[in-house]
Amino acid sequence: MSVRDKIRGALIEKILGEGVQKLKRNIHKKNPWRKKKITFFHDMTDYHSHLLLEYLSVQNEFPLDIDIVLIPGPTGDYDLVPELRKSWNFRDAKILTSFWELKFSLLNELEKEPHIEPQLLAQSQRIFCALMKKDIHIIKLIGEALLRGDEKSINEFEKKYGIVSEKEKEKKLSEGEQVIHKKGHYQGGMLYYEGEWYWGIDRFHYLSRRLKEEGIFESPPLVRKKEPLKKELQFLKERRSEENSIDFYFSFRSPYSYLAIDRILLLEKKYNLKINIRPVLPMVMRGLPVPAKKGMYIALDTSRIARELGISFGCISDPVGKGVENCMALYSFAVENNLEREFIKSTTKGCWSEALNLAHENDLKKIVTRIGLDFHKAKHLLQSSSWKEMTDHNQNELNNLGLWGVPSFNYRGIYLWGQDRINILEFLIQKDFM
Repeated sequence: MSVRDKIRGALIEKILGEGVQKLKRNIHKKNPWRKKKITFFHDMTDYHSHLLLEYLSVQNEFPLDIDIVLIPGPTGDYDLVPELRKSWNFRDAKILTSFWELKFSLLNELEKEPHIEPQLLAQSQRIFCALMKKDIHIIKLIGEALLRGDEKSINEFEKKYGIVSEKEKEKKLSEGEQVIHKKGHYQGGMLYYEGEWYWGIDRFHYLSRRLKEEGIFESPPLVRKKEPLKKELQFLKERRSEENSIDFYFSFRSPYSYLAIDRILLLEKKYNLKINIRPVLPMVMRGLPVPAKKGMYIALDTSRIARELGISFGCISDPVGKGVENCMALYSFAVENNLEREFIKSTTKGCWSEALNLAHENDLKKIVTRIGLDFHKAKHLLQSSSWKEMTDHNQNELNNLGLWGVPSFNYRGIYLWGQDRINILEFLIQKDFM
């Protein structure tokens, strides 16, 4: 590790650390013009956005004003695989409504992804913009009617609340998009409170904890349903003759993959499963650009999760490019020596918590030798590109599942994306073994 890498890593760790977070919060608290307000960026085409809207509607006596800002769905570099994203968005929201005990049932009622009519969407957005008061309950009802394709109810909402012109609606959507970009994000289903972001019901507990520390509010935790995931468990029951294994798609450059590794490998030991490790290239090395706003949010979000999990994180040296290529080239050597699990743990820890520069041989040698491998025997592989066939194959598998990001998991035909879904994955495995 060069002095430059060490200084940069230490600086990033400081910026992402809890100390800076507390400092920012204290600045907000001491602001004499402080207006305690939560901004909810709502996308009517996003199911996690609808899920969060419905969840907020049942929070009793919520003490802060919630300013609901309408935004369009992500576009351009923020939505590189729109069809895959749209399909995943519905499936994942359905999984959440089937797993958690929530006081609403709209998504449970929808057997398949609805076709949102562009005309009804535009009409619903125009009604939203006409609302004098952006009441959560009213907006929830409009959203439910939209997802059901209930034109009659939407027409009744228009009569009751009015409607703006198409031009005015487009203006409001553009303004909303500008606001969310200015604050540092890009998608719906997001809550913003005094400098920090909270995505959907998955991150709401962080906001609840923060409000509790300020003596404002504490939301009751999510509770698992008495009989969750019935369809998924029936699906697994019908495939019990198949091998008990998990395909684990991960990237050396993905901090979320790093946060998932130990927990996924623990499942292997705990349930005597086989973990099939499937390395893929980072999106940016597959020609899918990652905008700066997205990268910054990911860094802040993963540092927050890492603190909660007690995982060392923040002293970063981004391995994108040559660093990732080196990891891919050496991975086959680790596989040959039955040390692929130790290898991915060593490399990801190196770049996400030790600022090891995996583009440099000295740092590569460290991550290899500390797991008991001979770097000199593996060094010649750094000139090889034979690993590309492996990553292409793994990426094609992932695409065929309807997914594109990591970490992703395929457990005997049930596929999930994100380290947030490991608890659901383990629940399915537990029930499947009973």
